[in-house]
Amino acid sequence: MNKLMKIFDHVFLMRPVLFIPGWATLLAGHTMARKSDSAIAVLFYPKSELVLWNPGLFTTILAFTFAMGGSFVLNQICDIDSDRVNNKLFLIGNHTVSIRAGIILAVFLLAFSSIISFFINNYVFFSILLFIILTAFLYNVAPFALKNKPWWGLFANVLMGWLAFASGWLSVSTKPIDLFVTSLPFVFYNTGLYFLTLLPDMAGDSASNKDTFAVRYGEQTALWTGLLFFAFTLFVSVALHNQFMIVVCLMNVPFWIRLIFHRTIEYAFTTCKIGITIFALSVCFYYPFFFVSLALVFVASRYYYKKRFNLQYPTLSEL
Repeated sequence: MNKLMKIFDHVFLMRPVLFIPGWATLLAGHTMARKSDSAIAVLFYPKSELVLWNPGLFTTILAFTFAMGGSFVLNQICDIDSDRVNNKLFLIGNHTVSIRAGIILAVFLLAFSSIISFFINNYVFFSILLFIILTAFLYNVAPFALKNKPWWGLFANVLMGWLAFASGWLSVSTKPIDLFVTSLPFVFYNTGLYFLTLLPDMAGDSASNKDTFAVRYGEQTALWTGLLFFAFTLFVSVALHNQFMIVVCLMNVPFWIRLIFHRTIEYAFTTCKIGITIFALSVCFYYPFFFVSLALVFVASRYYYKKRFNLQYPTLSEL
């Protein structure tokens, strides 16, 4: 059992719960691309058939999953001090997994991601390679460490979300003008969530000299900026007749309104988790296998964290 738990330690070092928004965004890009033959068709987002099996899509998801996993491992290695203050992570911070083992795992995952994506097509390869360079290295590693700089951190997170969407899109289509136009609601939506994710970590980030947007400009500025990006999402979705994102936004509206009247870190974080949940479950209507993936991640994570650390994690609101 101890050997099995050690294997689980390395699996959950990749933070599979955080794969969910990346998977959802990639699948959204795939859906938009396969139903759009021109820039005009993009604007009307017709009903989409279910996808039960698509080898190219599954290979792209696998490559992108390895890229996310390797990046998240490096992020934890570089964030040991702030994560310990924020009481967020356990595996590297409390020496359950060594830093050396974490580095080896990260290199393996990133290398495998690059190799797999190379055999999909050139466009997917370069989008995932750029994601790896940005997310694994420029975002985390000194002297760049973009996550510690308010505007560069914002730019990096916007580009990460866009690259997730682009990877799904480019596995189907290679029309750049359509891609840039269609991705706007998804980029704005993920950016709004990004601002809300900064708020719970402010104390630890400040204590470890991380100059994030929330630390530099304050809790309320970050909160209102996140709400502004949600408003942009709805506006652009209506302008582009993107029915999918209009519905997603409308389902979020009650929680955004509550956040306007209760502008606290607790409500902001809850709004963020609900936003991720609504978006991910909405994507499941087109990709049933994604719902199965969500369930597996949830059940496996609940079992692991209860068994290993006696924690109830994740909760349903965190999917």
